[in-house]
Amino acid sequence: MLSISIPRTETAVIRHFQEHMPYGLFVPAFRVSELSRKEADERAWADAVRTGTAAAFTAYTQNFSTGAHVAEARQRLAALDEQARKEADDKAWADAEKAGTAAAFTGYVQKFGSGAHVAEARQRAAALETQGRREVPSIDIQKTCQAAAGAMVSLMGGTTTEQDVNACLDSEQKARDQIFKDRATYAAADKKQCMRTDVYLPSYVEWLTCLEMERDVRKMERPQNFGAGSWTLPKVRPAINTAGR
Repeated sequence: MLSISIPRTETAVIRHFQEHMPYGLFVPAFRVSELSRKEADERAWADAVRTGTAAAFTAYTQNFSTGAHVAEARQRLAALDEQARKEADDKAWADAEKAGTAAAFTGYVQKFGSGAHVAEARQRAAALETQGRREVPSIDIQKTCQAAAGAMVSLMGGTTTEQDVNACLDSEQKARDQIFKDRATYAAADKKQCMRTDVYLPSYVEWLTCLEMERDVRKMERPQNFGAGSWTLPKVRPAINTAGR
């Protein structure tokens, strides 16, 4: 009786018979090549599924553009892309809510024009802008920044660049947002003293600096309340230099 050890895979079986039984079985070479591609396709797909990342599925579609699983790979890529977009959207919205400023909500709308929270972001930004106009006087920051950039050119030389003006505008807008956000922590007298529109080139940055300084001074002037009842002074360490005693 003839004893033959049969390899496991279909391709290996065919090759085995081609090598050891050339007169009993004939399989064209292109059939072996076709089976090899199929096995490589299946292995690549199994690896992509096991990895489960967008990069893995993209690599599969690139390496096996006519593979048996290309359609499913593209479906999984679309699902992963949608999941990543949703996670980015939710994170951006959480950051905007945490900041709580009109600029933050407007920034969310600009980055996620079709996001899940666009309608609410626009409503909150509009409400904050309306409230801000009532509580924080408006100033022409474009004029202020242009003049500031021109003054720096006079002092330092060179030319005014659009980047310098834009950096100034960004600082002014952030200062205005901070003033509005912390408005409840400022005393009415300090607001009247610091937030003046009748001075030369008023600036939100200068207003914010003034308000924060006045607020901090008031905190330092406030008497410390140690509470009722007895309390003990902290222990004082003896002088290190005891010479002469």
